[in-house]
Amino acid sequence: LLMPHPPPKFNKNCKKKIDVFEINIKDKFLSSIAKKSFIEDLKCINYDVLEFAKKINIVDTNAIVVIQSDTAIPTLEFPLAYHNINFWKLPSSCENMFMDDISNVNTFRIIFNCIGVGNWQLEKNELIKNY
Repeated sequence: LLMPHPPPKFNKNCKKKIDVFEINIKDKFLSSIAKKSFIEDLKCINYDVLEFAKKINIVDTNAIVVIQSDTAIPTLEFPLAYHNINFWKLPSSCENMFMDDISNVNTFRIIFNCIGVGNWQLEKNELIKNY
């Protein structure tokens, strides 16, 4: 899936855009066009993600589904710029493995533990400022 970030990917009817307009790099997140495009993309992507989740539930109610972003909003100050989207669907037998403050570093440890491939210890959740 294409999560919302410049350049815009959908029009207001959720049809994929073929033409990509140029935005001044300085304004690619903050201009009124960028903000409007982000909202249009977000509406379309939210719909697609919900439809995807419904289809997975129909095929396999015990499926493991993880939807994550790699980053958050880069214009925010540290550490908020590093907080990402992290949605999980786990079988009920594995729900006790999940914690509210889980970070991406533990994604596969939890998945492997859930499917019975090892007994991985979770790593400490840390935010590291790399700039």
